[in-house]
Amino acid sequence: MKHPKQMAFDSISTNVARSEILKSKSKQEMIEIGGRFSQVLGFPRSTGQIYGLLYFSSVPLSLGDICIKLGISKASTSTGTRQLATWGAIRKVWIPGERKDYYEAIDDLMHIFKGSYRAIIKPRVNSSESRINKIEKSLDKDLKMLLVTKTDYEFMNERLTKLKKIHSKISKAIPILEKLF
Repeated sequence: MKHPKQMAFDSISTNVARSEILKSKSKQEMIEIGGRFSQVLGFPRSTGQIYGLLYFSSVPLSLGDICIKLGISKASTSTGTRQLATWGAIRKVWIPGERKDYYEAIDDLMHIFKGSYRAIIKPRVNSSESRINKIEKSLDKDLKMLLVTKTDYEFMNERLTKLKKIHSKISKAIPILEKLF
């Protein structure tokens, strides 16, 4: 079964599941806000749309339900739900008599922020220090091998120094953020 490409709500063809969402302007807006927010964070739009759909759904939804309602592929839905579950933004729920997995949104936004902080922000900040050091060593090698001019080296080194200062400030803020949680 071929799924249509993800589209804006006003261009989705009518069927029962989509027409239900199209009737509700609030559901449309929540799904769009979720999609846009996800894009701002550098994640697929569909991941945020899945959260927006589940956030305004009074009943848990299966992967198939989500695919149909949003007009996205099963692969995108599966990837998005896994990512959201990792962040603690959604959870699987059991429906008696059903074999499918169903999902519902966690409405505690602080819990979601904590989960995304632990899964996304903290690991990236921790790995960035070694990346900066690696670039610094590489730059020194480039200068020795005459792959960059002295002027370019000084310019790039100045930029690296600024990055290191920013990284240092962020690293100092991490313990404070963890105490807030």
